[in-house]
Amino acid sequence: MSGSIRKLPLSAPQLDFWEAAQAYAVPSTNIYAAEYLDIRGPLDQQRFERALRQVIDEAETLHTVRFAEAVDGPVRIVDDTVGANWALLYRDLSGVHDAHSQALAQMRDHYSRTIELEHGPFFAYILFKLDDNRYYWYQGYAHIVVDGYSCSLLATRVAEVYSALYAGLPTPPCRFASLEALMEDERSYRDSAQYTEDRRYWLSRFADHPRTTTLAGPALLPERDSLPDMRETRYAQPGQHARIETVAKDLFKSTVPQLITALTAAYIHLQTGAHDVVLAVTAMARASSRERRTPCETANMLPLRLSVEPSNTLDELCRQANQEMTALRRHQRYRMGDLHRELVSLDNGQGVFGTEINIMSFDYDLAFATSRATSHNLAVGITDDFMVNLTDRRNGEPLRFDFDASPQYYRRADLNAHVTRFLALAQAALDAPEAPLRELDARLEAQPDWRPALAPAV
Repeated sequence: MSGSIRKLPLSAPQLDFWEAAQAYAVPSTNIYAAEYLDIRGPLDQQRFERALRQVIDEAETLHTVRFAEAVDGPVRIVDDTVGANWALLYRDLSGVHDAHSQALAQMRDHYSRTIELEHGPFFAYILFKLDDNRYYWYQGYAHIVVDGYSCSLLATRVAEVYSALYAGLPTPPCRFASLEALMEDERSYRDSAQYTEDRRYWLSRFADHPRTTTLAGPALLPERDSLPDMRETRYAQPGQHARIETVAKDLFKSTVPQLITALTAAYIHLQTGAHDVVLAVTAMARASSRERRTPCETANMLPLRLSVEPSNTLDELCRQANQEMTALRRHQRYRMGDLHRELVSLDNGQGVFGTEINIMSFDYDLAFATSRATSHNLAVGITDDFMVNLTDRRNGEPLRFDFDASPQYYRRADLNAHVTRFLALAQAALDAPEAPLRELDARLEAQPDWRPALAPAV
């Protein structure tokens, strides 16, 4: 290989994606991390493209051009000349009727595609011009190279470089670590006492082999194939946002993520009657400083277990969620692929650990020189069951809830019904946060849409 092309082993997180890709005749993925930034104000296209090209050069994970099987296991082929051969896709929609919908349709076309891992490409950027003072910047990545948190790292760096170029100043030094340095962190962890302790914790916590609980009825399709998730999005009104934060902080000495986790467990209990509720919770799994500042794939999905009874109050469930999430974060580097192999009772065929919760709560307030930008998530991957996503950018934007469902197990009507019922429970709990679940259930029974029968499978 030439000096610009390297062959590297896959990281442990990438191995999880590689193993999932083997389900296809040609190893493939349709799991994306994708979002767009709504940039309000003027934007210099040439400087923007220069900034993007510089960041592509800096982020080594974007230099991955293909994945392949080798004698010692799967590898990633990295070509450090990727930036030189890249060009920004530009779409001028100024004056076009319903430019917003047209831009979203083109974004969806990208993140709905299937990518063959032997070919790539594994990222795409599109700049849409809606008018002279409004731009959408789309960034979409195969999840095997970039996770959701990396999107914010990359966007923040692009904004930083662009702003420096716009002002005619030197660009601040890049803090991204190399792939080799990240691999060294991973090797150190796998050889450490912490790795042994993490494995012991997970196997002990689930030693009684509990089963996961699903909201799904019988399978509607024999295989999922490449069908995209269904999604319903809701935004909290300013008063609701403040109420959620107040209830979490003042009543339970908790956080919004813990409150949403407790509400999800309560919802599953009230809908299914399950008392031993196992959820799948997304973790960033970025323990080292190099991982926290470098775009790459580290995201993990781990089981979180709550005991739910009709006599429980939201306060009690939040306390449980706090305890369980603290332990999960302490042991979050142990990979879901390893747990999937060792905790076989939790594999119900609908994802590793049942209903999923994905909390994206980190600062994301960007400026491209004089133009402010707000972020809008489009895809966080795929779910094989049901997923509750909460986005809190901590910059004045409202809380955003995205409910994703697998088309293999849910119809659109099923998804809409769950969204309606979940939000009804959340509102009732916020109105009476000290009431036991049985009392909240009794209040909600008066609502005609609270617990309709699941539609029969066809």
